[in-house]
Amino acid sequence: MPDNLKEKKQNQCSVCKNKYSPKQTVPLATIRDSLLKYVFKSTPDADIENGYICLNDLNKA
Repeated sequence: MPDNLKEKKQNQCSVCKNKYSPKQTVPLATIRDSLLKYVFKSTPDADIENGYICLNDLNKA
């Protein structure tokens, strides 16, 4: 299948809810507990095991 027909994978940020390429997101399971507090302030029901945060929101934390 040609590359232009393949569906591009995107991850949804748990904080801002926008979709980004995998290179622009980090799995929540890999960030420090002190940064997770920032995520839970804006999104108390964030899924740590399967969720992501975009680099923009991670830099705000």
